[in-house]
Amino acid sequence: MARALAARRAAPKPVIPVSLLFTKAYAIVARETPELRRSFVPFPFPHLYEVEQSVASLMVVRDWHGEQAVFPARLKDPASRSLRELAALLDEALKNPPEKSRHFGKLARLSRLPTLLRRALWLYGFNSGRQRPNYFGTFAVSVLGHLGAEIIFTMSPLTSFVSYGPFSDDGSVDLKIGFDHRVMDGATIALAIKRLEQILNGEIVAELEEMGVAV
Repeated sequence: MARALAARRAAPKPVIPVSLLFTKAYAIVARETPELRRSFVPFPFPHLYEVEQSVASLMVVRDWHGEQAVFPARLKDPASRSLRELAALLDEALKNPPEKSRHFGKLARLSRLPTLLRRALWLYGFNSGRQRPNYFGTFAVSVLGHLGAEIIFTMSPLTSFVSYGPFSDDGSVDLKIGFDHRVMDGATIALAIKRLEQILNGEIVAELEEMGVAV
């Protein structure tokens, strides 16, 4: 990713977070690959549900009543949004109090419900092909590379889970994608990773360079 990182550094401030480069690139891959927009739904009978647009859940750390908590910042159809727009949405999710966020607030209210009701609503959300993207997204992105660490076991209730570790001096990085084997097999993910690299060094680099020219 040396080209993408160089283009990111050369782009005007504020610098676009690397996690958003991966988020948009993966969403573009998902736009081309229907399997990445599908989820396994067990009710009322086992079937696959496919959505037209991806919804990314980018994990962010926020202060919640004096404790560090992880919240999913939902980004609808990131493939069709500019990097500047995605950065503004992420900045809003990071700066506004969680209770002021529509999505974060909804999750917080849900967590305060009685156990049986809360579990019933979680089950409905996870097992409804229509509602799962609204609450949880179609894929997740969570990274520790900026902290010098990486997630080894990328397990997630969503169909796919994207993570990467620290970058090497030459711009290379270890990327891991966990996936639901009921929806797709490893070959689909292998091809998706290859295509992801092409998009990061193609469309994403082009957009970053255009941002620099436009200023």
